Order: sequence, then structure tokens, then C-alpha cells
Amino acid sequence: MNSFLVISDTSVGYNINVGSHAHMGDNFINFMFFSQIKEFLEVNNIHINYCCWDKYHANLLDFCPTSNIHIYGINIPIDDINPKLPNDAYLLWQGGRTARLIPPDKNYYAEDVLVFMFNLFLQDFNLGIQVHNWIYEDPRIKVWHNQLSDEYKNIDLLIINSTPLSRQYNYNKSVWNSEIIELSKRYKIATTEFVSSDILCLDKFKLKDITAVSINVNYIIGINTGALLPLFNTYTLENVKKIYVFGGAFKHKKVVSNPPNLLSCDLTI
Repeated sequence: MNSFLVISDTSVGYNINVGSHAHMGDNFINFMFFSQIKEFLEVNNIHINYCCWDKYHANLLDFCPTSNIHIYGINIPIDDINPKLPNDAYLLWQGGRTARLIPPDKNYYAEDVLVFMFNLFLQDFNLGIQVHNWIYEDPRIKVWHNQLSDEYKNIDLLIINSTPLSRQYNYNKSVWNSEIIELSKRYKIATTEFVSSDILCLDKFKLKDITAVSINVNYIIGINTGALLPLFNTYTLENVKKIYVFGGAFKHKKVVSNPPNLLSCDLTI
């Protein structure tokens, strides 16, 4: 095993120290994969000690794949980086080592890159399992949806216009605002960043609530950033007609990557 990988054998099982120095979306990706291997971790009594920036903790805790993170099931306590990852933490991130090792034929679609990244992590710890896709199911999402006010349950078009923080998309906010206002004349819209007082805005919503809204919308237009990634769940992907993504290539059959602009998206209802 490589020297920078640490598994601590304790009386309660194995502790694996993992973290990411990156943004919300990168951290959520990791939790999405943790949810896929939830049962494996529980059966083998493997505990993941996760480390990331403090400002992301509340949103990640909502998606922690266990009933009670402090008592039983998967134990994923989330600690602050403050100011950097501990030396014994495994950097789980699609850049860095993953980017250097990924085969060229796996380096185009986001799903392939992310699956490779997580399988590399599983291989490095000799866990003997693999993941095969980038999608997850969490029954809590339906509960969260039922708890929404009625005004958020019948949206034609959800727009993820949150500012991208990793330069994955050249975001022109004024152009997007203008096109969103034009679309709002024809569709009931909700956005994740404020555009106009006449357009429903989710900027005060937590990530789980944006996800809850998404499972009952006709279309999604989104920048490939943190608020978009939880929408790759089974409920949203089953119900949505199309997802238009700006700033990345995705292979899912319902995703159209990098259309010319918002107004070119086919939103036939």
C-alpha cells in the first residue's frame, strides 16, 4: 500500500481518512459515491473520516448516507480543513492524481472521469469492490419534496445559474439574466441565484431543497457547478424531460451538453 494511504485498524472497525480541498460540487460527488457503497461500508464496519471546508459541512451532512452519523451505520464525521488537509488524508478529487492516471478513453465524459476516480480510491484501499455509474438514490429526497411549499412543486424550468467557482464555464451573468427573463415570459421558472423579483429564486435554499424541487420539473438548464450535481439522482433523472448542461460533457441520455445558449434549448411542454 502506498505510504500516503492510512487505514487505522481499531476495535470498532477500520477508519479511512478522506478529504477534498475543492468546492461544494467536488465534495458532494464524493458523498454521492459513499451512498453507493453504504451497505458495503456498514457490513465491513468501515468508518470514513471526512475533511473539507467548514462552509460546506451543513449541506454535506444532509446527504450523509446513514440514519445517524454519530451512533450507528456509516460513521462519516465531517471536520474542517483548517487550513489544509491533514497529511494522512486521502485526497478524493477528480484533479491531481486522478487526472494524471485516467486513460484517454475515459477522459471525455464527466461520469467516466468520476467513476474512474472513485474506483481508484477503492483500489488504493484494497476494498475489493467497484462502482459502475454516477447516479444515486436517496429516499429522503421524496420526503424533502413533500415538505416544500406548493409554489415550489410545479416548476416548468429549474435553472442552476449559480456562479461556477472552478472556471469550468465562462459565465456571463448579464447575458444569462437577460435570457432567463425572456424564458420567464413563457415558463414558470425557479433559479438558484437571484435574477428578478418576478422570478422564483432558491438562493436561500439548502442543497437538499434544490434537489427536492428538481424531482418534479419538466426541464433543467444548469451550469456544471455544485448545485447541479445532486440532480443526478434517480428521481430527477426519471421524471425530467431534458437537462441542458453548460460547462462539461455528460453521457446520460437525458443530458444535452453545451447548447449555444439558453434560448436554443428545446423546452417543448
